[in-house]
Amino acid sequence: MNKIILLAVTFFLSAVHAVNYAPVGVSVANDENEIQLSGAHFRAVIDLEKGGLISSLGMFDGLKWNPVIDDSVKAFPYLSFTAEDKSYALSDAELLDINKHDGDVFVTLISRFADQHKMFGPLKCRLVYQFCPEGAVFVDFYVECLEETFSFDKASICFEVTEKVVNADYFRNENIAKEKLIMARPSARIAFGQSPAISFTNEVEVVVQDGRNIAGEPGFINKGGSYKWILSQSKTRLVSPGVYHNTAAMGLGAGIKSTQKSSVIGQRIYHWINFASQPGAIMRAVEERMPEMTRGEALDLLKELSGKGAKYWVSNDPDKMNEVLDAIQENAKDCDRIKALAILNAITDQESWYPSNKEIDLMAQNYGSILLLHHEWMQNRGSNGNPHADYSIPRDEKELVRMIKHAHSRGIKVGLYMRGVEDYALSTMFFEKYLTKDYDGIYADWHGFTGRAVHEYLQPVEVEVHDMHYSPDGTYLPAKQYMQFTRKLRNIVGDKGFLIGHQGSMNTGVLSNLGWDADTPGEAGPTRDMFSGDVHEAVYDGFLAGNVVTPWPEESADFRSPMGAAKMAGWGFFPQILMGFNSSDGTELFSRRADASNNQWVWPYWEILSKYDWDNAEILNSPSDARRVFKCNNSSISVIGYKFTDGRILVIAANISDTAARNVEISFECNNIKALLSFDKIQSWGIKERIIDRN
Repeated sequence: MNKIILLAVTFFLSAVHAVNYAPVGVSVANDENEIQLSGAHFRAVIDLEKGGLISSLGMFDGLKWNPVIDDSVKAFPYLSFTAEDKSYALSDAELLDINKHDGDVFVTLISRFADQHKMFGPLKCRLVYQFCPEGAVFVDFYVECLEETFSFDKASICFEVTEKVVNADYFRNENIAKEKLIMARPSARIAFGQSPAISFTNEVEVVVQDGRNIAGEPGFINKGGSYKWILSQSKTRLVSPGVYHNTAAMGLGAGIKSTQKSSVIGQRIYHWINFASQPGAIMRAVEERMPEMTRGEALDLLKELSGKGAKYWVSNDPDKMNEVLDAIQENAKDCDRIKALAILNAITDQESWYPSNKEIDLMAQNYGSILLLHHEWMQNRGSNGNPHADYSIPRDEKELVRMIKHAHSRGIKVGLYMRGVEDYALSTMFFEKYLTKDYDGIYADWHGFTGRAVHEYLQPVEVEVHDMHYSPDGTYLPAKQYMQFTRKLRNIVGDKGFLIGHQGSMNTGVLSNLGWDADTPGEAGPTRDMFSGDVHEAVYDGFLAGNVVTPWPEESADFRSPMGAAKMAGWGFFPQILMGFNSSDGTELFSRRADASNNQWVWPYWEILSKYDWDNAEILNSPSDARRVFKCNNSSISVIGYKFTDGRILVIAANISDTAARNVEISFECNNIKALLSFDKIQSWGIKERIIDRN
């Protein structure tokens, strides 16, 4: 009878993924009944007469403000209870406190629940808002029973957007993560654009963090622009002094406008994987002795042979490796030998795993500006938290230091791999030890709070490596905590360093990318096809309406073609080139040579980008920006521009069709500069550049 029910509700208004560079804070003003708050691309009003909820919410698309919430829909977050044919919702809040700390604004209120006739019920609610300069807003709800007990039938949280959003020229509300990987409550994901000539300019994502219900089974209702998370579907009671607490999260995204919001704009990224390029003695022994086997069977055997409860892959000790080979030979039958070879090679010390100085020189000669090192930079690189990686011991420290020093000497920044589910890695200070703040960066796999939930669903708590879970079964989406983790990362790499995240199969929406410089889609379901269709597919599946995108090219040939290069160039994507990575049948898919012929698809685009200084540039004509400064006489030509501080404007015109375009004319007008650019011919899937100089 005295059980306290704990359930939280926190809001997360994510911004353009990035107010990364010295955010100036959120502005706040208040009068008798309203509190107005505004960030770089969002503005909100907390209405005391409407229970202290957000009654107005607008998003900036680069040209104008768009109402996401207004008087035509429910205030947000709309928390309600139903009891004895009466519906109770928040009404008439009292402001307790407003204060600021490190750029964040905190607002605390007390509100009462009232029925349809404005009669107060036996419930009150304390609301604690936290508005962050990145665009995040957290709202914690603490619902308390004022009488000994309160019996109710149903409870829910609702989020609604205006008809203008639902009826926008472009509107989608699909979650593109693999459903089997979503253990917690589903999220609402909306993208919209208000101009038929552009694309999705803004994105909204909303989640309810805690998946536990008050009573009955959880539920989720999605009807166009209305979303409801069911918190109780059977009769239950709140018992005094019981508290009802849950946390929800909302992300608001808008297209990135400049390199002041992302240090990845204009970059050319080589991603060094090098799984199986130099076999060595151990690899040759495996080739001679191992029969066919599947990836899963090889993983299971390796984990078993590394010892019960062991946290790392088997070492390259010869005796231990012979034990592995004997077990594989004895246990595996009718399996895929090539995949197992690659796995075994990946967990052993390969000869010269790091790129040589000559290979780095080739990267520099072939326009590279960032080099990402995959998880093999660690001696024990783990496997998605089972087992965990050890970030304290590099594969070969001397070689790592040599490689980073030479890359820096060639003007190439370096990013080290880590996993978003292994935040204990930060305690090893691997970045501080080997890389340079405000220059280098981190590439995070299993990035995002959904990845954390999936990891916790799949793997048990492991206290010895400080892997503490938010829930025992993966039903909790730690969006607020992931924001705190992101801020730690940003503090480590610096404002001018870079954070690139890869959600893999856990792609959900823009929310996880708040505070990151770029996302790497392309592995999950629909994102593999993001360049097989029109610009709207690429913008939505690439999260361009709230992020900078650097695609992962493994999964689709569309990424690795003149077509893919033309679309990326014309739409403002910045692709990666993977290095030293074979396909499942063992054939070479990505060479470890930077000048390999199978990289030629991207060089025309990279050559253009390599000519310019990207420390401070503004994007013009992005598909996710409503501002239009270029007009073209040919619908097959996509035009994007970059304005630099020296007054020059780079114009890239990309033919995204399979037919050559002739007599192309592009008109430009911006900041009292007018120009008319002409191209006699742009070949099919071709790219052209032109510079406009105000002088």
